[in-house]
Amino acid sequence: MQTAEKINLTSLNNEQRKAVEYTCGPLLIAAGPGSGKTRTIVYRTLYMINEKGVDAEEILLITFTKKAANEMRERVASHIKNGGIPFIGTFHLLCLEILRKYGFKISINRNFNIYDPADQLDLMQNLIKDAKKKSLKDILNRI
Repeated sequence: MQTAEKINLTSLNNEQRKAVEYTCGPLLIAAGPGSGKTRTIVYRTLYMINEKGVDAEEILLITFTKKAANEMRERVASHIKNGGIPFIGTFHLLCLEILRKYGFKISINRNFNIYDPADQLDLMQNLIKDAKKKSLKDILNRI
């Protein structure tokens, strides 16, 4: 079983501390920039592991941006000992992981690729050598 470093909750404000100590189910934290959201989420994760004995693999931390996910992952990982860290990622990464793991149930090969618009254009350019970029974009839009 993993353990996490003890955290000092006295450095949190009242609302942050309530969020950290709330462990009766899922919790959505919505607040403005610089309000301590990431810190609160990290502390809550460590609190759940240390104080409530929750296995890190049962914790799911989802955010909108890679930057925020990386920040949370680094902070949580720096405090975890003897084990894994929770899944920490974006909505897109979570969906990708689900499709890679369970996609076979709906006939999706786990080694699929996801192409962003620039990749799509490059692929089309390779497939249709003589086409102009503008017409390729039109074709992609229709697809």
